[in-house]
Amino acid sequence: MILLFEHPDCLHRLVQELDTALPAIDEPITHSKVMDLPYLNAVLYESLRLRTPISTALPRITPPEGAVLCNYFVPGGVNIALYAISTSTSNYDRPKVFDPDRWLVSPELVSEMKKAHMAFSMGPRVCIGKNLAWLKMRMTLASLLRTFTFELVPGQNLQPTLRSVLRPMDSKLLVTASKRAV
Repeated sequence: MILLFEHPDCLHRLVQELDTALPAIDEPITHSKVMDLPYLNAVLYESLRLRTPISTALPRITPPEGAVLCNYFVPGGVNIALYAISTSTSNYDRPKVFDPDRWLVSPELVSEMKKAHMAFSMGPRVCIGKNLAWLKMRMTLASLLRTFTFELVPGQNLQPTLRSVLRPMDSKLLVTASKRAV
């Protein structure tokens, strides 16, 4: 939500996509209705890329002989920092810019970017709840934006600070919510 508030054009575009997909404001939102919405998925991929759930390191280290990740050799004994991978120019063009459109390109380019998208880890240690998390993220964001309009409470410092997770400097997000008209 913070990234959408910081980029109102993206928020507006997402609300438009949801309004088109779900024309009646009181229409029940189901996962089957929102799971393939391109811009919704692009916003979620981009948000997870810039605000990874665990930002500092994964609870594993490369094997002693090293490993090849994204076509790069990583020496043995290295902690893998998701934020560094997610904001590397080796993996993404303009990596510190919130740009959901980067995920709306050719399937080949998206496939390459997904190789560096490790919000839920990868391989045999991928998060067991990944699919449920995607379902919940889609349903929650779609439900919130179809039901309410939001305004930020002024005077907040929303710049991310790196602790064990990225969160706003003030450690909170204050908004006012107004129910959308039926």
